[in-house]
Amino acid sequence: MSDTITVARVGHALLVGTQGCDREAEALAAALAPEQHRTAVVVGESAVDAVSRLDPWVIADLDEHVSGGLRLLAPHLGACGPAGHVPPARLLADRLGVEVVAPDNDLHALPDGTFFVWGPGAGWVSYRPGGAGRRTGPRHPAPWWQEHLPTTPPEGVEQIPMGLWVRAPGGPARPADPLLELAADSQRLTVVIGAPGEPAPSVSAITGLLRSLPGAARDRTVLTSYGDHDVAQAVADAMSGAVRAQHAPPIGATWRPFAVESVHLPGAWPALERWTAPAPSLPQITPAVYRLAPGWRVEVVPRGLVMRPDALPFDRLWSAPPGATADLVLAADEAVPESVVTALGGLVRDLPADARNCLRVLPCSPFAVTAARQVPELSGRVENLSWLRSEQRPALVVTADGRLLPSAPLLAPPTAGQRPAEPPAPRPALAARKAEVSSRTAANTARPTTTAATEVKPVEVEPVVQAEFAAADRSDRVAEFSPLAPVDGNEISEPATHASLATELSDEDGCLDLRPASPADVRSLAVTAAVVPPSAPATSAPAVRPPDTAPATSAAVPEPARVARQTTEPVAAAPVEPAPVASPPLTPASAAPTPATPSPTVAAPPNAAPPTGTGLPSLVPSAPTRAIPTPSPATTGDTAPASTPTDRQETPPEPETRTAPTEPAPTHRPIPLVPPDARSTPEQRARLRTTLGDRYDMATRVVSKLLAERPGLRSGGDTAALMPELTAVRVFAVNPDDEYNEDFHTCLTAGLRRMPTLRGVVVRGVPGTTGFVQGDVLTLQAPTPAVSALPPIPVTGAELLIWTTTGRRLDGLLDGQRSDVVLPAHTRLRVLLVEDERVLLAEQGVAAEQAMTRLKAAVVARAATPLRGAPCWSGPLEAK
Repeated sequence: MSDTITVARVGHALLVGTQGCDREAEALAAALAPEQHRTAVVVGESAVDAVSRLDPWVIADLDEHVSGGLRLLAPHLGACGPAGHVPPARLLADRLGVEVVAPDNDLHALPDGTFFVWGPGAGWVSYRPGGAGRRTGPRHPAPWWQEHLPTTPPEGVEQIPMGLWVRAPGGPARPADPLLELAADSQRLTVVIGAPGEPAPSVSAITGLLRSLPGAARDRTVLTSYGDHDVAQAVADAMSGAVRAQHAPPIGATWRPFAVESVHLPGAWPALERWTAPAPSLPQITPAVYRLAPGWRVEVVPRGLVMRPDALPFDRLWSAPPGATADLVLAADEAVPESVVTALGGLVRDLPADARNCLRVLPCSPFAVTAARQVPELSGRVENLSWLRSEQRPALVVTADGRLLPSAPLLAPPTAGQRPAEPPAPRPALAARKAEVSSRTAANTARPTTTAATEVKPVEVEPVVQAEFAAADRSDRVAEFSPLAPVDGNEISEPATHASLATELSDEDGCLDLRPASPADVRSLAVTAAVVPPSAPATSAPAVRPPDTAPATSAAVPEPARVARQTTEPVAAAPVEPAPVASPPLTPASAAPTPATPSPTVAAPPNAAPPTGTGLPSLVPSAPTRAIPTPSPATTGDTAPASTPTDRQETPPEPETRTAPTEPAPTHRPIPLVPPDARSTPEQRARLRTTLGDRYDMATRVVSKLLAERPGLRSGGDTAALMPELTAVRVFAVNPDDEYNEDFHTCLTAGLRRMPTLRGVVVRGVPGTTGFVQGDVLTLQAPTPAVSALPPIPVTGAELLIWTTTGRRLDGLLDGQRSDVVLPAHTRLRVLLVEDERVLLAEQGVAAEQAMTRLKAAVVARAATPLRGAPCWSGPLEAK
């Protein structure tokens, strides 16, 4: 019978079988890609038995065609026989004198041309002449992470073509599941969680699997939920590390979410890492944010899209895991302009067909309902406002000045003829405590205060909300509130005032999340507020920042448990020069609470320029600025004196042995200028570690976390230089005004080249517009920090708006939500326009008209939107 079996070359492979009987094997052989140093041998069903028993005629034909190793594409040829016989692949290797690779179980060909060997512990086995077999895993071609997988997976974990599948123990077998037809990602390991209709696997089972992987594989592992199992955040909390998760299920989705992948961090909101553009016509302004119309934006979220005005803060209520519908959340706090409604209709028409067919519109206010109903493409897709209550009931936040405000609009008041729901009676202990605090607050409020023209007297006011509310019966929350009337369908009331909101506090419903407005870890609700009339503006002194921490826009809250509120009155007399007053340092989080000591200040005259170093405590820490040494008093004239030095040092200061200089300090310090393509040497990196000392160790922890969250930064360049160079970027981002040597600037230049670029408008403050001439080209002589122009953040002095295409983003290296950017040294900037309070520049080489259009749009957006946060990077521009 062997005389009917032939060995013929088909494409890059050899086909063993009977002519005309093995059509599928012939098609498979024709589609195979070549393999280096090895020839694929496709064995048809008619020839499996002949190859298994090593038919001499078949072996002779193979010997004529073979010039290297063989890969047998036939089931069980690499496994021992039923009676423990030697595997056929081993015998064939001895006969032909070449390496032979064969599967030891059933072989499955995937649609993309790859192969997978089914069975627990099954895979490809390589046999050399006279040698033992060596297993290489179940996948061919083998991805890089296959060799890092456990040989014996834990209970409930099985290998599938795309990676690993974690299911709850005791689940039924799913041999025909369509998940098994999906091929592996050659770059990343995919861990599939659960299955439709089955309970979710335990978090401990998932974390145990991830911990069994080596660091290289674990850092590039992505979780994907197969079914209704959203456990990525729980896994991140349990592992105390970053976890990547895909938003779209591997199969069965009715639409493809625009949010592709997020990074989950312990105790933090997930950060969107990968996404797709919802429509090709939308220009991107920041990561995952697109411009819909002037002043309006569209943001990519897991559930779909959020459309809102730039001035309206983003609400976490709008973000939720993807579902069966593509959700379009419309947020508006005023009437939506007709131009925005028209742009919304164009966006809906440009959406992909799968998202457009299952689109659902979720309005957040009556204005949004009206706007959605004006778009014909959204007919019948607009939900009523009841989805707001079904998603999450509104919570209270504590603002930076100690006020209680709702984080979302409260429910609508009862309409005519409708009785509000009676709130449950509070517990006696809680009611007594509330009455005590209310009476004490009223007494403090009524206390008379006398303020002189040149002094400020503190008035101590105890906060309305104390942590003792939670001690009445529960320790997991401060206070809770009962809702007003149920939502009417399409109406929402305005936010309640502080007084009416305080009367609704209750400890019954378990629904109120009383949290500080700042994302920082705050151990006390007390804050230090400075109330200054509009006629007497004052600039807060920069807040002291602990070592190796990034500039943040959130409020830094000190430890004292009482609010020291300072009041001032405008001075009608002649202007008085303000005196320098030391600002009290912030209490570290680890220090014991100490009573606040208010510092006396002198009120500024009306219409006076904002003084610096006034000693007023800063609720929001200011970002570090590029400081210039203050000249001697003889040359300052009427300039306001500098503030008392209270800033902490990154490292303990060494004893000062030098005498103070008698001459004024130079205006500009020398900054080493290295070539733009500079690369660090091992000697420079070693000196960098020695010079930075403790700062190097603290910065490497941030860089290590960044590399775990964004493994793409590892690719390219010298891996030995990766950590030192990115550490230099981190140190510079935290303290750009420190003096650094040439070794540091070389590592910094090389590290900035590793960071992603920004194509957009950035802003920084400059003392004034003097020295800028339209048409001039400036060359930066030092790395220059800036911040994205949108969302608008204030700056000190004149605004310097720059259109950049080579600025390096610092995402992940700094804490907070600001989009900080560094313009590398040697960047050439052309001055496009000089105004009284603003200078517009663009990088040399970009189209001037395009840059001017983007810059003017940024100017309009910043003018139309209230500035929020502390002043960002400011100081003279190091350029010539």
